[in-house]
Parts: sequence; structure tokens; C-alpha cells
Amino acid sequence: MVKQHQKDARAALLNLLRQMRLESGLRQEELADRLGRPQSFVSKYETGERRLDVLELRAICEACGVPLAEFSDHLERLLCVSEGRNGMSTRGSVLERHVAHRYRQEGYDVVVHPSADAFPFDLDGFEPDLIATRGDEKLIIQVRNSVMSGSIDRLIEAADRVRNSPPWQLLLVTEDDVPGAVTPGEDLALPTWEEIHHRLAGVDQVMDRPAGLLLGWVVVEAALRRHAFESALPIQRLPTSALIKLLYTQGELPADTFETLIRLHHQRNRLAHGFALEDTTGAAGELRAILEHLLDFWRQPA
Repeated sequence: MVKQHQKDARAALLNLLRQMRLESGLRQEELADRLGRPQSFVSKYETGERRLDVLELRAICEACGVPLAEFSDHLERLLCVSEGRNGMSTRGSVLERHVAHRYRQEGYDVVVHPSADAFPFDLDGFEPDLIATRGDEKLIIQVRNSVMSGSIDRLIEAADRVRNSPPWQLLLVTEDDVPGAVTPGEDLALPTWEEIHHRLAGVDQVMDRPAGLLLGWVVVEAALRRHAFESALPIQRLPTSALIKLLYTQGELPADTFETLIRLHHQRNRLAHGFALEDTTGAAGELRAILEHLLDFWRQPA
């Protein structure tokens, strides 16, 4: 049992190291250049062939623009989830009260910690934090401090049960999306696939300008959130990087598309914050190709 625990913890560490690199928009060779090491150094520690000491881990975090303390905190929360410890619970927290207050401000009737008989269907032991109802809208809300792949599997199982009982919806709300989130219930205002296709046509008109990358990203993100909504994945409100990551872990994004999206999201953020990019036309073209690929992957008519 102890050995399996150690194997699981090591796998979580290796996954987090790779995830950190991808979210920083770096290929293995690019990270290796920043570290002054050969590409094989990055490849070996990401596959577990080589172990890292603390100073090496600190240098890797710095090269990815992530403080070591933040990386360690993220890893600890992942291990809390995998070991069944209560590191992610928000029951009775300030965040949970804040979410409930926001929904009440929007005219919803809110029930905190509802009992099982509050639902016209069986959630198989799943215990949501809130119910918010307004007219025909019936929302089941789970509140989390942050998004971890290990913490969402149970949520996805519950979402599968809820999707067969319209108008009920299951939503995940995190600390990241609360301050600037859309108003409760606004998920229903996501663009239709027809509107997404129309916006895609507009990308072609500015493909040769920096605006092409920014507009292209708007269209891709709209498609990602629409697909999450239609797949009954309760993640359409999440920050973009978390949305991409969780769509990938749920098998809704091919591996090569996931890596490209992470890289292009990093480039989009650089451009949006005023940094220069050498090839915005190429990046915009990649985004357009990705969207066409995803529409085919999701079997949406082009």
C-alpha cells in the first residue's frame, strides 16, 4: 500500500511538472535552453527516468515563471485529493458564502447544503454545496477553491445523471472564476454553433494582422465553452487554461491539439498584454486550423 502511495505521488509530481511547462508555452528544448541543459534533461525528469533535487526543481519553476512555493502548494493540494484528505473542501467557507450571496443578489432562491430529497433524481451519494433556482432555471452548484483533475471525476459522474433531467444543470464554481465571472445563469447566452461559424469567417478578414490572433482565440474559446456546455461538463465557467486542461483530461481534446492550444494561449496572453510576437499570422492560422479540426472531432458541421 505504501509503495502504491509513493507511485501515485510520483506520478502526480511528473504530471504537474509537464503541465507547468505546457502552460508556460514552452517546448522541452526551449525549457532546456533556459536551464542551460540538453533537451534530454527535461525529457528524463518528465518521464521519471531522472530524479530532481530541490535546487533543480526551483530552477525549473523559475524558468517556467512559477514560484516554487506556488508549485509546492499546487502539488500538496493534488496529493490531498488523491489521498482522500480534505484539502479541497469549501463547506461552510467564505467562498461558499460569497457564491451563495452572488446568486441571491441575482434573484435566485438558494439552498445551502441541500439534502438528497431536494432533487427529483438520484445523485448516488454526491453532495452538492448549493441549489439556486429562478423561474425555470435549476442550478446545482459545487464550489471549489481551485480546479484539480483528481477532484472533478466525481463531479463528471454527477453531471451525467443531471443531464437527463432538464432543466437541471450542474455547475462548478471556483475561486478563480468568481471575481470576474459572468452573472449566474449567463452560461445560457453562449453563442450557437451557427454564430461561431459566422465569427470564424470574420477571422479570415484580419488574418494578416495581430487582431487575427486575438479574434481567432475568441472564436476558439467560444467553441470550447459551447462544447463543454453541450457535453454536460460543468466546467464552461472556468478560466481558459483550466477549461482546456479539463476538456483534455475528459477525452474531449486530442493530445496534439491540447499542447498546441496551451502554447497558443500563452502567445495570445503575451500579445494581449502588449508584448511583441514575431508571427501572429501563423498563430492565427493555427487557431483557425484547430477550430476546423475540433468541429470535425466533435462532429459539428463545418
